[in-house]
Amino acid sequence: MIEQAADKADAIHLAAEVGRLDVLSIAITLFSLAIAVATILGFWFYRGVVDQRAKQEVGELLPGIVKNHLATNPEVLVEAIRTNRDLLRAAFGADTEKDLSAEIAATIDGSEAPDETNNGKAK
Repeated sequence: MIEQAADKADAIHLAAEVGRLDVLSIAITLFSLAIAVATILGFWFYRGVVDQRAKQEVGELLPGIVKNHLATNPEVLVEAIRTNRDLLRAAFGADTEKDLSAEIAATIDGSEAPDETNNGKAK
């Protein structure tokens, strides 16, 4: 029987004649599964590397971009200070009784700072 199978040029015919087609099928299946697992693990690894590199790039470039934008558009900073008073107080550890954000915004605007005796309104 092996002699007859040897006459066949195809490996699948040879495996079928000898009765070892099941081994060939299992080997191909295991090889396919290994490729699938390697692809998925490679994707997750590459995704983590790209995510980390993107965070580094943003950390390096964002301060310069924000500084340039605020230099050309100071009204954005003024509006951010007026809108986020609690955040500004927390950042500077300012006294909550004094309206620090209004003073900073007024300084940037060039207008007068609000007076505490006038209930926080500018003179």
